[in-house]
Amino acid sequence: MVNKTLYDSDEEITCGAFEAMRIIGVRLPTEHDRGDYISNWLHEERSTNVKKSALGYLNHHGKQEDLSLIQSELEEANSSTARASLEAIINIQLRSNEGAALETIYTNNLEVIDEKLLKSVLSASSLLNDDILKLGLKHRNRTVRLDALMKLIERKILSPEESSEIKEDSSALMRKTLVDFLLSNGQEVLDDEAVKKILVKPKSNSGFGLGGGLSQNQTDIEGQSYYEDYLFTKYISMTERELLTLTKKHNIFNVIPYYALCSRYFKSSSEELRSNIKDKFKRYSETYIKEQEARGFPEDLIKQTRDLGEVLRKQFTRRGLDILCEKGEARDLTVIRNNMRSGFTKSSLAEIDYMYQYGEWEDIPFILKAENDYSTQSILSISRPRDAWYDSVVRTVYKIGRVRLKELFKVEMPHYILVELITISSAAKFSELSDEVLFDLLNREDDSVRKAASLKSIQSFKKSKLKSILRNYVEGVEYRYYNVIYWLDFGISVSRTITTRAVNLISINR
Repeated sequence: MVNKTLYDSDEEITCGAFEAMRIIGVRLPTEHDRGDYISNWLHEERSTNVKKSALGYLNHHGKQEDLSLIQSELEEANSSTARASLEAIINIQLRSNEGAALETIYTNNLEVIDEKLLKSVLSASSLLNDDILKLGLKHRNRTVRLDALMKLIERKILSPEESSEIKEDSSALMRKTLVDFLLSNGQEVLDDEAVKKILVKPKSNSGFGLGGGLSQNQTDIEGQSYYEDYLFTKYISMTERELLTLTKKHNIFNVIPYYALCSRYFKSSSEELRSNIKDKFKRYSETYIKEQEARGFPEDLIKQTRDLGEVLRKQFTRRGLDILCEKGEARDLTVIRNNMRSGFTKSSLAEIDYMYQYGEWEDIPFILKAENDYSTQSILSISRPRDAWYDSVVRTVYKIGRVRLKELFKVEMPHYILVELITISSAAKFSELSDEVLFDLLNREDDSVRKAASLKSIQSFKKSKLKSILRNYVEGVEYRYYNVIYWLDFGISVSRTITTRAVNLISINR
């Protein structure tokens, strides 16, 4: 297998050999120096794909003695292999010297680095000295900058000059972390406008957010969300009387006090909230417009409010629903379900999590079709990352459909969701699938679905069954995908110990 990485002229075969070596943990032969192999793999005449495949192997199986050759590739300033080179170096160092891995991350200013790798290494960043941490504040990667900022705050050595620079950082999360620090330590007197100036960096002035700021159509959605989080935290600490007084002022462009009232004092305000949700906040909005007219507001302002009516009502309804979802009462299933089906508002993480608790088989198609309203990551779903959306959808659909796996795999859904469902399904349940359902998965047009089904088959079936599946697959007129044959044959030919390790490795790095 190693020879195919050296002499084979077919790039696809060479890359495949590296992948196989990585998965099953093939060690380099001892008759030659390791450097001879690695120099060949990273030679300037080698293609980018071959180099990246070689670096992928070294990422998992490289040794300290390989670092100088990989470092040379990194210093070539080849943008196509820079990330793979850096990640290989960090992983090798991490296996023997955490401090060196940390310093490599902080001193190599690469913007895109694997997030799982970063979290693994940065968990030990308390080992770094102050000077290197301060260097991290200027790193191109946001996660590194954020780690450096939190450690400097923890050590109480963040300077006023550094604080001023962070106020203009491109990352809203960096700015939010600074604001939290400034407010908690009383280092600066910050009123609402000062906080907003730091958190929200507008580029245009069309529309409004719930806190009277930017609309979700503008560029700084994240900054606006953090500002709304700040206001919500402020209001939710108030008494019910104070919040009622604020809500009576009825500023339609700042309804966060109303949501703070509904969230904290849910028992006394829930029926009105449910009523507002059911009529999609029409009465609520019309009341404000009538108040504008009664007070003699300019016609153009009243018209602007009316023109924004449906957009605002969708925002209000979504956030009202999120409160019901967070409270988690079974009685609200119908109204939450009806919203998912009507499409009046997009969905939210809180809603998907609610359906995890109460959803039924009939809800699966609507959960799969739901679109995420990212703006609801503020207020009640504070600061959850976007990929949490797919995690929530997958775990919710699987929880509802796992007892009917055969039918679940036939439901129309995006291929990446199906891949995750196959991957997390239990081997016992997967082994109960009929050949019809299994071969349907193995014959899907999407390569990743076929691969996931093949790997799950390796995990779920005995070798005798795998042999039968492979034989029927090869003999079938319509079943001829190479990657299915490759993986099934791998499951038959290699020991269970190796296949288990290989499948687990692929799952971790998916």
